[in-house]
Amino acid sequence: MRLCKLLKTHSPYDAVSITDTKQVLAYIGAESNHHAPGMNDHLTHVTIDSLTSGTIHIAYSPAEIGCTHPNCTLSSAIVVPLMIKTRIIGTLKMYYTSPSYHPDSSDIAFAQGLADLFSTQLELTEIDYQRRLTEAAKMQALHTQINPHFLYNTLDMINWLSQTGQSEKVTEAVQILSRFL
Repeated sequence: MRLCKLLKTHSPYDAVSITDTKQVLAYIGAESNHHAPGMNDHLTHVTIDSLTSGTIHIAYSPAEIGCTHPNCTLSSAIVVPLMIKTRIIGTLKMYYTSPSYHPDSSDIAFAQGLADLFSTQLELTEIDYQRRLTEAAKMQALHTQINPHFLYNTLDMINWLSQTGQSEKVTEAVQILSRFL
């Protein structure tokens, strides 16, 4: 929602929205009474077209937007798919309400640039998530490979350190073993 608000505040658009592939996730601006998350159970036609094709779509009229609300004032839109690699995960949408204004080449370049930036950030987030999953799986695999003989030898060493009065080394060995397990 903060991203939509930031774009709405610092751009000429009358409404800004982000969707996933099934629903509106964030919406701010004109016609929020029926376009906001939870207000509508379907995406506009132009959004579905962009999600289906994986390409930017421009709607130059309310009919091309495809809102089913009878008095919707949204008059034109730019809808850009958000992607992680080749997988479409949602859209960035920017709307105008003025019937005399239609998106031009600078609007299209701006929208595409933002979508590329967001898609790159989303891809980096997914790469980091996959890295953390891989690390966790490696650690789990290591834990399952600890054989009883290793554990017996470690506990025997701790016992020997204890019997020889090396309490600091006992503490250190126990801490290392507890982190390992």
